[in-house]
Amino acid sequence: MQQVMGPGEPVSLTGASKYFVLPKLVKDGSNWITWKSQTLATLATNCGVMRHIEGTVQTPPTIPTTLTGCQLTEEEETKMENMDKRWDYYHQCEAMVKSQVFTTIPEALLIEIQKLTTAKEVWDAICMKHEGKALTIKVERC
Repeated sequence: MQQVMGPGEPVSLTGASKYFVLPKLVKDGSNWITWKSQTLATLATNCGVMRHIEGTVQTPPTIPTTLTGCQLTEEEETKMENMDKRWDYYHQCEAMVKSQVFTTIPEALLIEIQKLTTAKEVWDAICMKHEGKALTIKVERC
């Protein structure tokens, strides 16, 4: 269940046994540091997802297609099923990261980054946009 509220307001995410309230990244990036740390902490609770953000996960090989009417051996069938599972798991993890990020960023930023292919590309684009800003805002407020 997700509740998306106004800019800067928390977003509630629930899973099978987890409940998280995350801040929405405000348009000017003034809450960047807290948004980033809370988002990373939340994503870290999902096994294997951090490797997608870091870019250290390997993309599974493309699943070969079989010719219609071609009979596979039991061993080949098992191998194909395992490849399917690996491919599905990879894409589920990628989608999990993107979904988490997309629901907590301003719409203008979402429009900018939604076409990026990997979770790492999405994360890196958001970091590049806000890393310098956070220090400027912090210094100006002191």
